[in-house]
Amino acid sequence: MSLECPACRSTKLMDHGRKFPVYPAGCVWILGFPIAIFHQGQTPHQLECEECGARFKRRTLLARINLAGLVLVAGLVLWAIASVVWQLAFAAEAR
Repeated sequence: MSLECPACRSTKLMDHGRKFPVYPAGCVWILGFPIAIFHQGQTPHQLECEECGARFKRRTLLARINLAGLVLVAGLVLWAIASVVWQLAFAAEAR
């Protein structure tokens, strides 16, 4: 299955790569190295149609898998924080 332009359905596309070819170092410091790798991996490729000039973005299969992993990790972190807060709330009520 080849990629098509969503505007004119042409298959003549030019790939402009990702938004950040070099990943910003600040995100690595804030997110941590493993999460930064998932974040960089999920960014979509920017494509341009050679016939009509329309620009659009498309994620590859690996980028979709990385996005799912990033959402899963974020959900687990939020769940862990919520469970700690929940336990602290009930521990305070028991006293």
